[in-house]
Amino acid sequence: MKSKILLSVFVICLIFVLVGCSGVVSPIAEENQEENVTGEWLSIENEFFIIKYCSGYKKDAEKIFNYCHFARDTVMSKYPHKLPYKPAVLVYDRLHWSLDEGTMMTECGSTSGEVYILAPSDQTNPYYDTLWYQKNIIHEYTHLPFYHDLYSKPQGYKDCPRL
Repeated sequence: MKSKILLSVFVICLIFVLVGCSGVVSPIAEENQEENVTGEWLSIENEFFIIKYCSGYKKDAEKIFNYCHFARDTVMSKYPHKLPYKPAVLVYDRLHWSLDEGTMMTECGSTSGEVYILAPSDQTNPYYDTLWYQKNIIHEYTHLPFYHDLYSKPQGYKDCPRL
């Protein structure tokens, strides 16, 4: 009996080591988990972005807001552009994050764009620091003007002006 309990404890510990703590919700954010997705999103907005976040994640949203401005400035210096929309950046908590792998994702087209980001406070990897977020948000932000321009350009002979 004792050996079965020890084996069970060993297996559980092994699973935690192999999988990591990626499914752990931070204790501070755990209080508001139920209202995060079912309640309304809170937001921070200016002329360039709408940052949407769950209750209890205002500090994360402010960090992401600053990282987004850094990303926009960086991309503008290399690829000047004007988006006809304000990208929405959604800061998710760990409990409602749907991607198994990764911590950011962008969906965009010619008339809209959204960036999905896991809240910095819910990260379990110590390498996900400010520099890591800045680089990855630059990567995600670059999709927005690129795909806007790609989808806005003429698509071939049928779109050429007639003489």
